[in-house]
Amino acid sequence: MISRRSFLKATLATTAVAAGASSGCGNDVRAAPIIDVTVDDDPSSFRYGQIAVELTKYPDLAAVGGALTLHLAALAPGDRPFRVPSRGVLLVHRGTSGDPREFIATRSDCPHQGCPLGYSAKDEQIECPCHSSRFRAVADANDAALCIGLVTHKPARSNLDVYGATRIGDVVYVDLNEDASCDVLNRFPSVEDGKITIPIAQYPGLSMVGGSIAGRTAGLDQRILVARVADNRVIAVSGVCTHMQQSVQLEIEEGRLHCYEHDSLYTYEGVVICAGMDAKCDPAKAAKQGNLKRYEVEFDGATIVIAV
Repeated sequence: MISRRSFLKATLATTAVAAGASSGCGNDVRAAPIIDVTVDDDPSSFRYGQIAVELTKYPDLAAVGGALTLHLAALAPGDRPFRVPSRGVLLVHRGTSGDPREFIATRSDCPHQGCPLGYSAKDEQIECPCHSSRFRAVADANDAALCIGLVTHKPARSNLDVYGATRIGDVVYVDLNEDASCDVLNRFPSVEDGKITIPIAQYPGLSMVGGSIAGRTAGLDQRILVARVADNRVIAVSGVCTHMQQSVQLEIEEGRLHCYEHDSLYTYEGVVICAGMDAKCDPAKAAKQGNLKRYEVEFDGATIVIAV
């Protein structure tokens, strides 16, 4: 099994070769340096699910424009209200003290092909050194759609996962419990008796056929896609593609779910039809990729009840 450090070295070596062979392929940015960190995994702790990074120890991060890749120590198997990103977190010192987003934290690898990301202070963008993908590092206060992690330049087609990042004194806390991603603009009600109850009146996106919303709920680490696919039918599945953990979206006209990053396709029940990066939709490749988790749903026309 390849280690993360070996993966990064191989990626950067490939990038260097590609840069020498063809100009303009990647961005003029380096992958952020790596540090090893741990996630607070004590459920009784006030910092459960958080990562503490001391600025005094890391000059690469202390100055505005600095960035680090946080390599996360593996956790023992268990149910947690947060998901640990498999390739770590990119932590960026984006603004000056007092800015609403002095620090930002996102997934550390590009959704396109997994290259390690870096930060361009000149462009104020998170960038991929391999294939020119770029993402917003500054939100637009006047337009919620222009959010941190939003793709601004292809080939990447999926936005970055974004986490909470707060500075207290000389320590920055990255909170894996806080999902601030562009694709997750909804916070579902908390789980009660193993169920999430969603009143249609409070989620107008589900008031008509073809509407869908993605969201999370406290106590559940999985992003859920809820979609109204018929007058009397609502589905709920994992909103994270099983290929490379990108966002799944509803395509009501085609009667399917689609991950646009690498074209994985699923039925409404979450059964994989076509694996990522497989233009021929070979059933054998699809079977190896795996299905989306599906949740049982009750819908009476006014209220959606999801069993989790």
